[in-house]
Order: sequence, then C-alpha cells, then structure tokens
Amino acid sequence: MTFARCWIGLIATTACSATGRELAPASEWEVSAAPGVTIGVVEGNAPYELHRVTAAVRTRDGRIIVANSGTSELRVFDSAGIFLTAIGREGSGPGEFRDAITLFTHAGDSLVAYDRGTGRFSLFSPDGPFIRQLQIDGRAFPWDDWLHAGAWVSGVRDATLRPCVAAALEAIGVSDGQDPPYRRAILDDAGHLWVRPLAAIESPAWRVYSLDGSPLGRIRLPSGFRPYHIGTGFVLGARTGADESERIELYTIAAPAPSRPLACDLPSLAPDTLVPPDLGADLGNAVMAQEMYFADHQAYAAVADSLEWSSTVDGTLLIVSVSAGGWAGVLARPGGPMCAIAVGDVTPAGWPEGSPQCAAVPRPGQR
Repeated sequence: MTFARCWIGLIATTACSATGRELAPASEWEVSAAPGVTIGVVEGNAPYELHRVTAAVRTRDGRIIVANSGTSELRVFDSAGIFLTAIGREGSGPGEFRDAITLFTHAGDSLVAYDRGTGRFSLFSPDGPFIRQLQIDGRAFPWDDWLHAGAWVSGVRDATLRPCVAAALEAIGVSDGQDPPYRRAILDDAGHLWVRPLAAIESPAWRVYSLDGSPLGRIRLPSGFRPYHIGTGFVLGARTGADESERIELYTIAAPAPSRPLACDLPSLAPDTLVPPDLGADLGNAVMAQEMYFADHQAYAAVADSLEWSSTVDGTLLIVSVSAGGWAGVLARPGGPMCAIAVGDVTPAGWPEGSPQCAAVPRPGQR
C-alpha cells in the first residue's frame, strides 16, 4: 500500500499524488475578528473568575461548559456566556473531581469528564447530574489523544474511526519539507481534519482537509488562542491575558459544508509500538530537565532548547503543550517511532502521567 492512501470507504484520487503532496491550493477560511462570546474576568463575580481551565465544550443548544480545574467543577454558561450552574466539587465520590479535568461532548449532548486525580471517566446528563462511571479499556491511547504517522491527533473518540483518520493523514503527505512531517491534528465535529506543524505550540496557522486528503482551506486563529472544541461554524478555546487572567472565547467560522458523515471500513491499525529503552530514557531526562527549569523560572519551558537536556540517540524533542501546571512533548528520531510524554494538567485523558507513549512513524511505501 502506498503512503498516500486516498480513500475513506470510497476511492478519491483527485486530491493526492504518488508522493502524498498537495496538488491544489486551499482557500482562506474566515474567522470572526472578535469573539462572539467571552467568559472570564480578572476580578468580579466569582463564577466568571476562571482558574486553571483545562477544557471547554459547546453543546448543540449553545451552552458552554468549562472545566475549571482550579475549583474542581464544571461551570455551565448559556449561549451568551451567562453563568447558569456548576457541576461537581472536590472529592473522590461519584461526580466529584480531584485533579485536572478533561471534558468531551457525548451522545445526545451528554458530557464525559475525565478526572486525572482518580483516573475516572464519568458520564453526566445534559442537565448536569452524574449518571455513571464509564469503563475504558487499558490500551495505550484509550480515549481521544493518540499518535500516528508523526501526528498528535485529537477528536476521534471512537477507535474504529482511527484507521480512516490515519489514512487521511497519510494522504495529506509532506507539505513542509519534513520527512515525516510532525503535526498536530484535530478532527472537528463536521468531519474536517485541522492540521498544523507540531512544533508551534500556539500557532495561529492551520490547514483544513477533508477525510479523503483534499485541501479545503487555510485559517489563522487569534494569536495565543488554544482551541478546545471545533464545531460546525465555530471554534471554542482559551487565551491567557497579559495580566494572567484566563478567558474562554468563541469565534465563528465561515467554512464549506460539512464532510460526509464519518464511517470507516478500513482494517484496524497496527498495535501500539513498545517504548524503546533509549527514547524512554531520553524522555525521562526531559521530565527532570523541565522540573529543574520550573524550579528556577516558576514555569515550564515552551522550547526544548531552553532546557539543560540533550538526546542520546540524535532525537528531536518538541514541546507541544505548556500550562501553568504541566507540559507535553514528543521525541522522535530518524527512522524510529514517535514517542510522547505528558506531565501535569495537560496529560491527555487516560494516559499515564510521566510515562512515554509511542507509535510507529510509517515511511514512504510502508503502512
């Protein structure tokens, strides 16, 4: 099978070449100049004072739910950003949280919240009450964030759909001269695949593709904006102000019609790659180097060059996420697997904190 695998349940050959490079230019997508909704104040009404926001989602009826991990609760706002109620509290009981919260929409506007402190996935009704704890299998990437073909991917919580998203990533191919290209990828609610270079933590420049690998558009999000939920016609995320205040912002997007409904009949992906001892040791040393940096600067380094660290195997370390309470990075070497590690409140749902997770990087002509 070729590297440029250009079918998702149907054959689509017009968007790809034998090398997997783009053939057609993508149009510019428009994002609103100012957010339609902003939530967050420096000082004022307590529900609007955000602290340690780790996720946010928008439901189909327009409500915005914010994971305010600093107070161990989910804060619910209406479509205009007016506070409605809070869900959960600090604790270890059903519907309670002990540490950083990751939040996802689920069927019928229900919510799934992952609590890193207890390692639990909890299901809540659209109105807020706790329903039950979910049982998630113990594979390396159990829920949303996973690695494939040099990409850190989010937005694909149904594992049976991962092969089709993986095929789309391979169809996109090399667009920036790297081999393989290390990328951040998010599948939005409409079935579009958003991609940007992995090295840019808060880069505003994204390229958007259909799931057959065809380029759909280019879009520049506001500088410093961290997208949490990309839906049909909107993007919801967070920014930190110069005064260190946290804000949730909702922007509208002028975009093409949604892609085809997600369906996948491709075979399952190969099992996750075991962690090579040398890469595991390098990542362990990176964790220690970050803690030393934090002790001196009260913040984690956003660039690996700032650390007193070097790879023993000629690997490249990319810091892909940084917050006040954690960081995540990937380490790759030519011809080897791509390994990721996360510490603190940016650790993806279900990943073991501080423990490397790896996946193979296919080379041209391999699958």
